[in-house]
Formats: sequence, C-alpha cells, structure tokens
Amino acid sequence: MTAMTVTQLRAYPRNFLDTDDEELPDVLVDVWRHEGTNRIAKSSDKWSFFRASDTFDTVVSTQSYAKADIGDTEWDYLKAVQGDRWVLQKRAHEELAERYAFSDTSGTPVYWSEWNDSIYL
Repeated sequence: MTAMTVTQLRAYPRNFLDTDDEELPDVLVDVWRHEGTNRIAKSSDKWSFFRASDTFDTVVSTQSYAKADIGDTEWDYLKAVQGDRWVLQKRAHEELAERYAFSDTSGTPVYWSEWNDSIYL
C-alpha cells in the first residue's frame, strides 16, 4: 500500500459519500483525519518515539504527585508506575479513594491511580 497525500485523504470521504468540498469542507475532513491519526497512534505503545520513562522521589505521607513535576516529559498517558522492587497495580481513582478514605496507613505503596493530572500512590 502506498502512502496517500493530504489531497487524496480529503477526496476519499467525498468520493465515498458522493459529495463535494462545499458540503464537506477541508476543515472538517482534516479534523477527522487528525482524529484518525491520533486513534491509530494511541492504539499501540510499541513505537519507541512514544515511549519515555523517568524517575521521581517520593515523600513520606505524600499521596499525590503532579505529572508536570515529574521530569521533563509531558505525560499524556501513563502505562505503569514502578517502585524499587515491583510494578504498582493501576486501579480506578474512585476505587482507591473509597478504599483508603479514612485510612492513615503508611508504608510501601502497592496501587496507583491518575486523577486531575496527578499520580496518586
């Protein structure tokens, strides 16, 4: 399969829907094209240019860490958080907030969640 040009990508839905650029303008087709590209890119984490890792220090009794404060990477999607000896298990933030709402337990974290651009341990 050969790569399609932007013009060909714009023409394809118009030909399929039997319409023209007045009924289906470039701006709209381009939004769909970008959305499709993003969906394809996010469907696989195997491309090395999408991968990054970084480290950060934790502080005793600190539960949340802003993603913006972790290294120089912009974290759009986190796949794993790892401690010194193991990978922490990701859970829904609501589940962990409910489970530990009235807990003052300290120690080594086992779970992590994401909420509001922060990581919670």
